[in-house]
Amino acid sequence: MFALCLHRGFDITAFERSATSVDRWSSFNQREECIYAAIRSELPRGATVFIYDRAVTYRQELTELSTLWAIPRRPRTTAQWMMTLVRGQECVDVTLKVHRR
Repeated sequence: MFALCLHRGFDITAFERSATSVDRWSSFNQREECIYAAIRSELPRGATVFIYDRAVTYRQELTELSTLWAIPRRPRTTAQWMMTLVRGQECVDVTLKVHRR
């Protein structure tokens, strides 16, 4: 069993070091940095924001990236701003949309 785990660990490590995996992680990091910069440029520090998005992964991502700059709120009536991610090109494959309530 140990040998199987060890072998699987080597396979995973080899995959994570492959050019394809490195390119994907690089793209992911660029996207996150771009969204973070967009949040900081679009929202005033400490602003309350409602994150509206049907995609749970986008909501989670925006909540994580905005927490150190803005204050995510629910329900929407308690927030001064609203933001979401839409398909676009500004941040790899998405664009941040922000508007004041």
